[in-house]
Formats: sequence, C-alpha cells, structure tokens
Amino acid sequence: MKPSMSLSPPPVVLLVEDDPAVRAALAFALETRNFTVVLAVNAAHALAQDVESAAALILDQNLPDVQGLELLSLLRQQGVAGPAALITTHPPTDLENRARAAGVPIFDKTRLHDGLFAWLADVVRP
Repeated sequence: MKPSMSLSPPPVVLLVEDDPAVRAALAFALETRNFTVVLAVNAAHALAQDVESAAALILDQNLPDVQGLELLSLLRQQGVAGPAALITTHPPTDLENRARAAGVPIFDKTRLHDGLFAWLADVVRP
C-alpha cells in the first residue's frame, strides 16, 4: 500500500496592480513559481476579494483610488494578516522611510527580480 501523500494547495498571493502589462507579467511570474494569484486592479477591487488567508500581499503604491500603504491598513482592518510588499517605480525617499517604519519592504518595478521573489521565498513557507 502506498503512503497517502497530501498535496497542499499552492499559497495564495494577492496582487493589486492597475497597469495591465505589469499585472499580467507579475501574475505569470508568480504562477510559474507555483503561487495562486488573486488579481485586483484597484483598492476597491482588492477589498472585495476573499483573501484573509493570503500567504502574501503585493500592492502597487500608486493605485487610482488609494495609495498602497493606505490599502494595506484597510486590508489589516479586514483581518488580512499576510506579509505585504509595495511595488512602485522609482520610490521616493519619504515613501521608503514610511514603508520601512511600517515594516513593509518596497520594490522598484524596474528591478522587481532583484528582490521581490527572494522576499516571497523568505516569507512564504510551503
């Protein structure tokens, strides 16, 4: 008799990004790394998703309806507790400081592969 092997579902990542090209590229990269990706195009869409058990959150800082750090606060109020990272293009120093104070890493969209996937591997345990 074979031992029963329990396959757990892939970890869920909430990706909130309003740029369709960036959203598609990141979703593809995450899916090839065996993540289930829940996509949202803005904060309102993200807040309507059932992502309380998301393994990680990747939030664009410059969304059309709110800023990423504000969205993170709203998600936390809804009970979403997974580790979060911000993505943006050329983050200004004041944003880097606010993100650091909140314990949230920030990754430059022009160099996402430099750290985002290493961060995910570190915070999401299979």
